[in-house]
Amino acid sequence: MEQLNELKQFSSCDVADALVNLGVHYGGYLHGLRMFSPCQAVFVSQPRGYYAACWGGLMSTRSKRLGAQGVVIDGNFRDILEHKELEFPLFARATAAGGSASFTRCAGINVPVHFTSAEQVRPLIIHPGDYVLADADGVVIIPPAYAAQCLELVKTRYEIDQKTLSALQSGEPMGPTIARLRN
Repeated sequence: MEQLNELKQFSSCDVADALVNLGVHYGGYLHGLRMFSPCQAVFVSQPRGYYAACWGGLMSTRSKRLGAQGVVIDGNFRDILEHKELEFPLFARATAAGGSASFTRCAGINVPVHFTSAEQVRPLIIHPGDYVLADADGVVIIPPAYAAQCLELVKTRYEIDQKTLSALQSGEPMGPTIARLRN
């Protein structure tokens, strides 16, 4: 858990780059999920083709009360205004007005979930206990076995990026700066 707290210092972009270097599919990035409201997160996967929401404001209220730090939904949610008032981070594919009561049911808890999208046809498997890092750039899943290596790579890459940024702000040209600092 300490590694996750350290990883939170960095953006999902930084972490995804490190995970790509470690061979994690798609850098752990979950394409198509975006933030709808501003360390243990809830991950919900809804089968494709459902037009109703599988998550709503009441579920977020309860999750927040139980200590969850946010929710990631591979599917639809509703009650946008309730979520904004809750200030509970929520990332999802889409919204829907219809509720879940008559359309969806929970099929499993703490089970591996296969994530795919039109752009990511090879499934990214999310296991119970995987770390979730989510910010304005997107959602990244970090397998705990990769957390220590990922953290070291992220720190190194971040330092290089800061030097690159400083050089570019000083007027150095992009190509030679990248070649000098990133090779």
